Amino acid sequence: MRQKKYKATKELKSELEKIENDIAQLEEEKKKLEILLADPKTFSSPQLAKETNSKYEFTKNELESKYERWTTISQKIEEIEKQFE
Repeated sequence: MRQKKYKATKELKSELEKIENDIAQLEEEKKKLEILLADPKTFSSPQLAKETNSKYEFTKNELESKYERWTTISQKIEEIEKQFE
């Protein structure tokens, strides 16, 4: 029974782990960009400000997407595990 449960959730758990790593990296990138956006020097150059803001928005959107995917996969794993109780 345990082996079937493991097989049924193995790929999902692997994907979940990858997403968690992606989230950690994106969170770190977001923090770095927030620091840059809080620095007045960033806005002394309109081009730098625009690029930094674009990167920040992209990172924020990617992060949101990863969190949504994480939630979906977590729910699927939970549903599968309930079938084996």
